[in-house]
Amino acid sequence: MFTIPTNLLRLISLVVLGGLFLMLPLQAVASSGSHARKVNGEVLAVNTYDSPNTIVLRTMTGQNRELIVGATVDLGADIKRGTQPISLGDIQVGEKVILTYVKTLDGLVARSIKVR
Repeated sequence: MFTIPTNLLRLISLVVLGGLFLMLPLQAVASSGSHARKVNGEVLAVNTYDSPNTIVLRTMTGQNRELIVGATVDLGADIKRGTQPISLGDIQVGEKVILTYVKTLDGLVARSIKVR
């Protein structure tokens, strides 16, 4: 029967655990280090039935090209019509909005939605 020396097992454990701990800060930096971006557009779709909730907008780029932007909407997102807080489900297709979002490892995440 083959046995692995205790010191070797400890070394392997330290390397594996150390690698896992090093990966965690990299993910946090990638998601929290993103700069917020804003886009003005027309709402194409709102999904409050599935998790995560999502919103999809159509906007125009500086080169006058259509751009479709979709973002997940977490519970902490600030959603307002004028100065009044509303829910994501209150937003209708066709309304004009300003979406503030950040890029994360999981995609675009809405920080605020202002209905104009």
